Amino acid sequence: MAPSRTRTQPVPSTSDNQSNGKSAQEDELCRTFEECLSNFRCSLLHDLRCEGLVFCQPSKDDDSLTPPPLQPLAIANTQFLQYQDDVINLYCEASTLDCGNFHRCSIIRRNLLTEIQNELSRLDSLKRRAWQMASKNGLIMPSGSQAETCPTELDSARLIDTGQCSSAST
Repeated sequence: MAPSRTRTQPVPSTSDNQSNGKSAQEDELCRTFEECLSNFRCSLLHDLRCEGLVFCQPSKDDDSLTPPPLQPLAIANTQFLQYQDDVINLYCEASTLDCGNFHRCSIIRRNLLTEIQNELSRLDSLKRRAWQMASKNGLIMPSGSQAETCPTELDSARLIDTGQCSSAST
């Protein structure tokens, strides 16, 4: 009778265990990045309005094609500025994440950063278009003390009441 042979499983080496652990780490990191990318895609505001954005008065030295900053306290700018801030914060957070030597994670991270950059470019384009319309229609927020004394000159330029009082006589 021939001796029976039993199949024995090879004992995993230390490097195999490290490789499996590294693979699990990469898989987890990739899932996190993919989830972040998916959440970003779902949260894009395709119907973001640029009509009625209120700009600060440009200085004499500013390029007429480059929009000045948006008036941060104008109610019409609230949604645009909040969304832009959220996108910038996401970019800052994603750009600081370390993928180590995980190639798949680096690719997903790069895709996420590219999509965020594309969204920031779209926002810049919307702002430029709004600036062109506003400068043609004269929808520019007065600067300095004029803004404090006549904030309701433009309906879309209504200011958010911050609770701070400013006196023109001081």
